[in-house]
Amino acid sequence: MMGLPFAILRPIAALVTAMLGGSVVGCLEKRGMLDGEDAGTAEQSTVESMPATFWGKVLEMLRYGLVEMMQNIGKCLVLGLVIATLITVWVPDDFFTTYASNHLVNMLVVVAIAVPMYVCATGSIPIAAALMLKGLSPGCALVLLMAGPAANVASMLVVGRAMGRRAAAVYLASIVVGAMGFGLLIDYLPGVQSIFTDAIPQGMKNSAVKDVSWFNIACSTLLIVMIAVGFVTKYRKSYLLTKNKTQVMKEFKINGMMCNHCKAAVEKGLATVEGVEKVTVDLAKGVAYVEGTATEQAIKDKVTALGYENA
Repeated sequence: MMGLPFAILRPIAALVTAMLGGSVVGCLEKRGMLDGEDAGTAEQSTVESMPATFWGKVLEMLRYGLVEMMQNIGKCLVLGLVIATLITVWVPDDFFTTYASNHLVNMLVVVAIAVPMYVCATGSIPIAAALMLKGLSPGCALVLLMAGPAANVASMLVVGRAMGRRAAAVYLASIVVGAMGFGLLIDYLPGVQSIFTDAIPQGMKNSAVKDVSWFNIACSTLLIVMIAVGFVTKYRKSYLLTKNKTQVMKEFKINGMMCNHCKAAVEKGLATVEGVEKVTVDLAKGVAYVEGTATEQAIKDKVTALGYENA
């Protein structure tokens, strides 16, 4: 959607920012300045064990890529595309050109909007692309791509609960400073900004139906089918789980679970609580169903230790 330069720079910027932020947190930890529990004691987010055979791994790969991943990103991707469409239609083409020289101000505005709200990493891409077509600088678009998904309130609450307020503050500062630093490099280094602007695919620049190829139509149709299958599968599992719920199950509402990796981490973590015989998480509803003799307080304490919030 945004061209090869963005596809290359975004993970590089994220890697550098993460390493710098992690180094600062490591230094604080060595000096005993962190106020949260040791990150090494936290439960690791793991997925189900992979099949042993080659073809079993291939089928698992296809199942994850075509079904489970679409369950994770489908809703946010659709929301991002809808917002991008509204921006393309309603925002004037020269909306940002008036403030084109104030890159730092634009970046601060983007951060101020991105931090309070949750913008999925996938959903932010079409939004950033649409804003660039309206005159937003590539550097500001990069800030939206990095700060939106990583520095929102939901993520900050989880990081703060798992690692402490100081680590959360370093996390937020590293994301914002790193994103703005790379964004300023893009906007102010001679000739770099035009590389990112010119690399946006023509399909994003020209929305005329007559210019859409059969290949684009086929890919769009496939994407719609995959999203639909992901939604149906996700909510069908939720319906069956609710329907087959037994009387001995206890329900625990959990906030902060955003994807199937969160679901797997919670299921594995709660399974280690003494007295738990079976645990199943309904990601669509944000509910954990637990069977066994474990106390409610023990379950809630484990949820908090995993970095999530009891509702």
